[in-house]
Amino acid sequence: MKEKESTKEAFIKARKERKKIFLTYFSGKYSLFFTKLCVPIQYVRPINEFEHDYFYFWDEQADVGDRLFGLPLEDISYLELSDENYNPNDYIITNTSEV
Repeated sequence: MKEKESTKEAFIKARKERKKIFLTYFSGKYSLFFTKLCVPIQYVRPINEFEHDYFYFWDEQADVGDRLFGLPLEDISYLELSDENYNPNDYIITNTSEV
C-alpha cells in the first residue's frame, strides 16, 4: 500500500515542479509492461469505494489521437520524475484534433 501512496505523491510532486515523468505501467491490451516519458496531466480521486484513483498523462511520442490517456492506480508499476521540465500551457487543449 505504501508503494501506491508514493505513486500518488510522485505524480503530484511532478505537477507542482513541472517535471515530466518516466511512467512504467501494465497494458492489459498487450499483457506487457511499458515505460514512457510523459507529462502528468491530472489526478482524479475516487468519489466512492467502488472507484479507483485515476491518473491522466500526455504522451508526446504517441500518434495524434492517442496522446492523452488515463490509467487506474492499479496499472501503474512505477513513476519517477525526470529532469525534463514542461510548460503546462503547452498542454491546454484548444483543438481536439491534436489530442
